[in-house]
Amino acid sequence: MKTGWIFLLDLLLDGVMVTLALRLGGLKASVWKIGLAALAGAAAARLCAGLPKGMRAALWLPIAAGMMRIAAGRAEKPLRAAGLLLAAAGLLGGTVQALSGHPCVGCWVPFNEGWGQFDAAGAVQAIRTLDDTRLVDEASGWYDQGGGDVCSIHNYFYPLHVKPGKRTVALSEYGGIAWPMPGHEAPGRTYGYGTAKSRADLTARCKKLQLGTVLPQLKKGLSALVYTQLTDVEDEVNGLFTYDRAEIKPDANAVRSVNAALAAEFAKVVNPLSHG
Repeated sequence: MKTGWIFLLDLLLDGVMVTLALRLGGLKASVWKIGLAALAGAAAARLCAGLPKGMRAALWLPIAAGMMRIAAGRAEKPLRAAGLLLAAAGLLGGTVQALSGHPCVGCWVPFNEGWGQFDAAGAVQAIRTLDDTRLVDEASGWYDQGGGDVCSIHNYFYPLHVKPGKRTVALSEYGGIAWPMPGHEAPGRTYGYGTAKSRADLTARCKKLQLGTVLPQLKKGLSALVYTQLTDVEDEVNGLFTYDRAEIKPDANAVRSVNAALAAEFAKVVNPLSHG
């Protein structure tokens, strides 16, 4: 494609992205300012075209911040500007729009354990602009910024202490007790958060964790649990089912009994009058 056409295409796409980014950020701008920002972005893209990939990536933040400043008429934090533009470009917004029609999606989680996390508040705002019908877990596990609807905790090794607040408190990762069940292991190394020696040992450990550590926290505000994990996944042999889904690793009746105890305690906490 000729350079002129590439420039015009960049100009058009940048204009669309800036417009959407302004909308996601709750900002307003005149058409001519959006056009000027798009022109600056397209020009920067042409100037940077010959640079090494790593250098182009490093220049993305100041370019994004500059484009948003031109359009909005005020300085935007570089990470927020980049976040809004990335959301507008579809990396976040495209996912939300593609999956929003699926009833199995109950909560959006833009970041997990700090992987690639930036401007979490901007991501939450972008998601809510696109879908205001679901909860948003701003940062699952680490680097909670106090936004979204969920205080999301990952805990495998430390004493569990829940402090109630304005947001739902979820233990969104815990457990992870490994047991490489003979005859059902994936090839290679095994991984988990503590290793059981047998089915009975695994069952006892799970029961102790659920009833001794987790259950007492329900009356302190703990409202959601996500156990690690449903099945073994290659070297992660900490599933309730084996990798081939052929066997349940802990005693199934014990798991049902523990789940019933957790459900009963939660019902008692949220509706104490009906439980005397």
